[in-house]
Amino acid sequence: MRELKALVRRLDSLIEVKQQEVNRLDVADAILANDIEGHIDLLSKRIHELRK
Repeated sequence: MRELKALVRRLDSLIEVKQQEVNRLDVADAILANDIEGHIDLLSKRIHELRK
């Protein structure tokens, strides 16, 4: 049960960070957009993996 709770907390954290990055992308300078998009992609993959 403890492990499941830890995974849920981690998933929630990743979702929150992803949303922060999406928000940041909306106001970021163009030079940073590719880096932020790459981070969003990475976070999306991790979120998908944890939901399995």
